[in-house]
Amino acid sequence: MKIMKRKLLLISVLFLTAINTWASDFIVNGVAYNITSSAAPYKVEVTLGGTYTGAITIPASVSNNGIIYLVTSIGYHAFEGCSNLTSITIPNSVTFIYIGAFANCTGLTTITIPSSVTVIESFTFLGCSNLTSFHVQNTIPPGVSMGDLFDYDTFSKCTLYVPVGFKSAYQKAAVWGNFTNMLEDNLNNIQLISANDLSVNIQTGKVVLTNLSVGEKVEAFTTDGKLIFTENATKESLSIQLPANKTYIIRIGMKSAKIIM
Repeated sequence: MKIMKRKLLLISVLFLTAINTWASDFIVNGVAYNITSSAAPYKVEVTLGGTYTGAITIPASVSNNGIIYLVTSIGYHAFEGCSNLTSITIPNSVTFIYIGAFANCTGLTTITIPSSVTVIESFTFLGCSNLTSFHVQNTIPPGVSMGDLFDYDTFSKCTLYVPVGFKSAYQKAAVWGNFTNMLEDNLNNIQLISANDLSVNIQTGKVVLTNLSVGEKVEAFTTDGKLIFTENATKESLSIQLPANKTYIIRIGMKSAKIIM
């Protein structure tokens, strides 16, 4: 009975919100967007109406009619019911995920919420019945609005991964503390790629990053998981001064590389 009530509530909420978000303003590479700010800084949210099957990568910024928009949110029921969606990459420019954004995406088995996300609204992962691992990168547990975020059995069959040193914070937080299985993500165990693939170079004692997307989050960690630098890119290049003779992990968006200064 509880499950039926939740499904009916979700349907009614999605029906009401769909009235305002049905038509997208433009579509780029199969991803649909609504403009949320038509004046600088230009912003958009991902919305329904795109081609959402297989693996989808949401960019940190997108260009349309000569204007570059920062992608700052995932809108109401944007991917709801996309059962053929198998993976989603969310950029570090996204700060807000709205009601029912991924509801009933039964093809998702794992998902990563970047450190930039501060709020996840109700019903976002309701009906995602095959989730087995859920990664949250924010050291502060994202706020959750009223209503169910997951199916009840997700808390027991899905493992929640949180930043190293912040398990206690998540255990005390609303909703997140309901997970039976909770582990800390160790940065040493992430899949690293070549620094060259990230356009990371060391020049005169500084880490120089190039070919960045505006709004993309750049982070530097020590190998024991301590965050020592974080900044959203405001242009295509960025220089970081780090202490010499140490090893670091540089994370740009969803990619990471290990460097030695």
